[in-house]
Amino acid sequence: MFKDLRAAIGDAYPLYQPTRVGYYWQSVARVPNESPYAGTTTFSFTRARRPRVDLYIDTGDHARNKAIFDGLFARRESIQTTFGGSLNWERMDAKRASRIAVYYDRGADINSSPAVLAELRVWGVEMLVRLKRVIDESTREVLAEIMTTV
Repeated sequence: MFKDLRAAIGDAYPLYQPTRVGYYWQSVARVPNESPYAGTTTFSFTRARRPRVDLYIDTGDHARNKAIFDGLFARRESIQTTFGGSLNWERMDAKRASRIAVYYDRGADINSSPAVLAELRVWGVEMLVRLKRVIDESTREVLAEIMTTV
């Protein structure tokens, strides 16, 4: 699944060699492309059979992650309008990281039929490209604002 997903995304935007590979998730691209980074766009299968595409915000610093999330959350209306749909804003206060996600509207997992996985791959590529395009500039702005405060 992930090999095909990465191959399909390949021409959509520059990818980096992922540093993390899991059976149920795949990091795809840094956000933003240049340092400092806020996190990665990721495709994953959840335990609840709800595949998702997300910006996984994790700089390694709890306070910085929450500041990045809060800065993006303050821009959520503009981000969602540009994205063309609703996003799930998951601050996850008890955890170091935060997440901004879009979930697939049908249940699926890594062991779903080839036909379901093919549909999911098309959706995943579209969502990864859309999310990356909309979130990069906002993330750069937020990082510039918080560099001196966190």
